Amino acid sequence: MKKLSIFLCALIVALVGSVSTAYCMEYGDSFPSYVQYSGGCYIEVNSSIGQGTFVLPYNYKSNTFSFRNNSGFNILNCTNSTVSGRFIHRNGTEYTCRFSAFSTAEYRPNNTTSSYQTITVNSILNTNVIFMDNTTADRQTDEKFKKYDFTYKEQFYIAFAVIALFIICFTQFLYYMRNRGY
Repeated sequence: MKKLSIFLCALIVALVGSVSTAYCMEYGDSFPSYVQYSGGCYIEVNSSIGQGTFVLPYNYKSNTFSFRNNSGFNILNCTNSTVSGRFIHRNGTEYTCRFSAFSTAEYRPNNTTSSYQTITVNSILNTNVIFMDNTTADRQTDEKFKKYDFTYKEQFYIAFAVIALFIICFTQFLYYMRNRGY
């Protein structure tokens, strides 16, 4: 009887543990109010030059961006061509930006011939871009993970139902064993 109880307790722990979600990073999707463009893809970030938003052509929304390994949220262009767009600082200042092939973000002031300077991204606030990340599942926004994403409330209800079902089955088993004379 003791071995059966231990087995059933281990089973319930395994069932409750299997109710967890597949995790991926969830970024906000609120379009920044200080950006005067609409459409395209956007990535609002905290960066080495302050808070701002990369605004890029829509065809780069997926299968384009990932992260440079061991660099936090430093966005990397994973294609063999340069992606150009705008970086709009929160104060309204606008810069020309680019992501060269297999490189991170660079910027320069509009209408100047000065050289591009690197932008280091510290965190991502809002975006509609689907990032690819093969090494760390906590930064990507890959759509395949969203179908497994349960809210905490859904996780609670599923865990509660599993535990309740286990308790009902276990008490029925104990009642059956008592009536059999064990």
